[in-house]
Amino acid sequence: MENTNTPIDKFIPTSSARLNKQGNISGLKAGLGSKKFIVLEEKGKKYLIDTSKKSKKQHSKRVVAVRENKKRKVIFDFFQNAEDGARLALNDVNGSYRFTKRIN
Repeated sequence: MENTNTPIDKFIPTSSARLNKQGNISGLKAGLGSKKFIVLEEKGKKYLIDTSKKSKKQHSKRVVAVRENKKRKVIFDFFQNAEDGARLALNDVNGSYRFTKRIN
């Protein structure tokens, strides 16, 4: 089971990036080798810039990806909701119970 609260340290594509079916940036390795893509660092963030877009209309689309420390938000915590449901069901049953979490 993967811990979702660890920071992600890789290039995260922006909306202007061309992606393949798997969600990766298409032509990334070849683009870095041919200087089509360059990496700029500013204020602790690294930006992947597409140098082939020169016009002013496409200037905002030059940033292809950003590399920064970012954490994912936990949308739905299944284990916490399951534990709350178990406590609610066992409230009416007589006796004492111990809850343990077993994650393999």
